[in-house]
Amino acid sequence: MKPIRDIYWIEVEKETEDTIIINGKEMYRDTSYDPMKLARQYGTVYKTPIHDSQDTGIQEGDKVWFHHFIASAVNAVKHADKENIYQSRAEQIYLIKRGDKYIPVGVWNFMEQEMKEPEQTESGIFLETSASEVELHGRAVIINDWMKDQGVEKGDRVMWTENSEYDMDIEGRKLLRMRNIDVICKYEE
Repeated sequence: MKPIRDIYWIEVEKETEDTIIINGKEMYRDTSYDPMKLARQYGTVYKTPIHDSQDTGIQEGDKVWFHHFIASAVNAVKHADKENIYQSRAEQIYLIKRGDKYIPVGVWNFMEQEMKEPEQTESGIFLETSASEVELHGRAVIINDWMKDQGVEKGDRVMWTENSEYDMDIEGRKLLRMRNIDVICKYEE
């Protein structure tokens, strides 16, 4: 059995990030207070559609990151021959990992937020307790071919538009997902 219409079936271990490790102990947490942040956003492609009309290149067995509400009851594939299978449209899949290579899907790119160290007076007094985000600034981490054609390379400093970024956990690293049109410039130090 294979899906049609650019629908992908994705195997997800669990629907939510309901555990956390604290001092080496696994603890369970209530995910109902922040379902968007605590939704599972990655899985393994179980079945690809008969025709990949959007030319995503997604293959069975790829690890993919997707929209935060894919792993929910409304998207569960009840007729699959396996448990924990969810359906996703092609445009809801943002990133592929195949082997050691990350491949952005479509218009998506992933940036790392630039951080500013806490300010300190000449006498050594800290004016802030921790590093803070430099709003709308960061570095290119995983970029698509279109972005590369514009002259942006991995590691370049970039700026983006307001409210365009969405943070995702990519294998323990917080990266900001955004579209091509949201990245407004590349600049030097």
